[in-house]
Amino acid sequence: MKSWSHVPILSGCLALLVWSSLILGVPTALLATEPTDAGLLKAPDTSPKRDGILRWGGLSNSTLYDLHQTGTIANMGPQAPMYDLLVQVDPVNWQQVIPDLAKSWKISADGLTYTFYLREGVKFHDGAPLTAEDVVASFNHIIFPPVGVLSPRQGLFDAVKEVVATGPLTVEFRLQEPRGYLLRGLAAGFNVIMRKQTLEENQYDLRRVPVYPGTGPFRHKSLEPGVVRKLERNPDYWNPVLPYLDGIEVYHLDVGPKTGAACLAHTVDFCFAIDPISEKKAKNIKGLHTARIFPHAPHGLWFNLNKKPFDDVRVRRAMNLVLDKEAITEAVQEMFPVVRTGWVLSTDPEFDEY
Repeated sequence: MKSWSHVPILSGCLALLVWSSLILGVPTALLATEPTDAGLLKAPDTSPKRDGILRWGGLSNSTLYDLHQTGTIANMGPQAPMYDLLVQVDPVNWQQVIPDLAKSWKISADGLTYTFYLREGVKFHDGAPLTAEDVVASFNHIIFPPVGVLSPRQGLFDAVKEVVATGPLTVEFRLQEPRGYLLRGLAAGFNVIMRKQTLEENQYDLRRVPVYPGTGPFRHKSLEPGVVRKLERNPDYWNPVLPYLDGIEVYHLDVGPKTGAACLAHTVDFCFAIDPISEKKAKNIKGLHTARIFPHAPHGLWFNLNKKPFDDVRVRRAMNLVLDKEAITEAVQEMFPVVRTGWVLSTDPEFDEY
């Protein structure tokens, strides 16, 4: 299975989702280990098993498909397995950045030049070879987007003045001033490498292009929007060991009881964003396992301030004073996995001080 580096980190300040996940029958052979052989990930088992379809359930109804222009699990879940990154976060030791399409790199003494050396023989799903120009085009799309193209992570690269191909498989990021977090910025899961020709043919806007070639361990098989996207194993993947799965089926399920019910009934193998009641039931069912993670994500009601009465600031202030936000959260607590908080997460030792 592809590295967990493609799991996104969400940011916000209004609410904290408690996303519980259920996992059924996923073999330990699918877990990645620390890279060897220029960063080739492989299972820790001496004799890992191949085959099987992983049925994933959760929020995955994409309303746009350009991974560079979005920031939601609705895209990440069904699409990320089809793509690779330049570098990635180690799926086991998250404090480390390890190779992906770049087999190695070097950083100049002044911290202003990052040089990446790409793997040889990498192919996109349409058979085209990966080149340095594809990496340059991908990051120009992110860092210097054309008018009308969104780029939520553009700010990560504010110090980058240019990205240049200095050879067929060599890329340089040239900075105006050092950025110690640049490698981790490059490893952000949505910063996938796209084909230059694909970007050019679509005027660098893939929002309405549901299928475009990547270099990832899985390739597109079929898509039923709002229902399921099916992926199949990429037989030409550059890492000869991966993937172990034959395919992944990503089903769209609403956050809460619907997602929980699907996993409790073994309709899916892994589900994302279940309700607290389903979580409690799962703990009493043999073969199911739960886990809580705390991404910091905003949820709220957004009003059209150009419409009456919301155009009146006094009305908005009155609403803020009258509504009991904690009571609203408690009212939906058993149906929707949300905990009200602020800038400090509930997992922080300082949380009780606020």
